[in-house]
Amino acid sequence: MEHIDPREALTQEDFCELFEQLPLNDEERADVKEIYWGIYSVCLDHPDVSPTDAWLATRNTFIAKEPQVGERVEQLNKK
Repeated sequence: MEHIDPREALTQEDFCELFEQLPLNDEERADVKEIYWGIYSVCLDHPDVSPTDAWLATRNTFIAKEPQVGERVEQLNKK
């Protein structure tokens, strides 16, 4: 994976690739592409929101709404 810098506006492909580092199932991958990309895009379209802030807001929303992914990450880190 090439270096993706969330301080710059992300393409949908790069955005999704950042999430591919997580242990996601097919439904969660689809949600990233459809729901979370939409959230990121709306944030990014606001003139007072930087690409970094758009990424952080979207990432934090994902973490809050998808706690099962965090649990899977913890399980993997214990191994």
